[in-house]
Amino acid sequence: MINIVCAFGAEAQPIVNGLGLQLADSKLPFPLYQNKETRLIVCGMGNDNAFASTSRLIASPHALCGGKWLNFGVAGSAQWPIGTFVFAKSVCTRDDSEPWSLDHRSPPGFTTACICNVETVEKRYDVPHVYEMESLGYLNALKHYQLDRQALILKLITDGPSEHDRLRVPGIKAVLRQCAIELVNIVKTI
Repeated sequence: MINIVCAFGAEAQPIVNGLGLQLADSKLPFPLYQNKETRLIVCGMGNDNAFASTSRLIASPHALCGGKWLNFGVAGSAQWPIGTFVFAKSVCTRDDSEPWSLDHRSPPGFTTACICNVETVEKRYDVPHVYEMESLGYLNALKHYQLDRQALILKLITDGPSEHDRLRVPGIKAVLRQCAIELVNIVKTI
């Protein structure tokens, strides 16, 4: 069983379609999709939304807390090209000297990196990290419920440092469509 937290519907859509997930509970403030093996919640942008939605998913009557946890979303990086999947080996912020190391290891053969959690959309990419905005909220919720040892974070690079690499929503959706089959296959192997 796997529990997935995505910030946006466009990030969730390939997984929802590829795994045949159905809308499970329209009463939740965050869209929740599931089948017998997978639950996916769409949290919205930022750590506060990621914390709230992950906590809601853990506490919901649809709980699969014995399973693995995955935060999937798009991210930016100067180090990897657009379309690259990167698993987090640790999470930091711009002012952290001590990153949060993840106990659960990614599947073998995948690129791994430190994920830099930022409060606003990153434009500098001056440190060789992957930049995103939800992982610390997700991890803090899991830690609160003592589930952080099961945490995985997977990011798809859709943004880079040059103006040419700064994709708008249509470009991000196109990258997600191009990578949809690979994404679903990764989720199935976790």
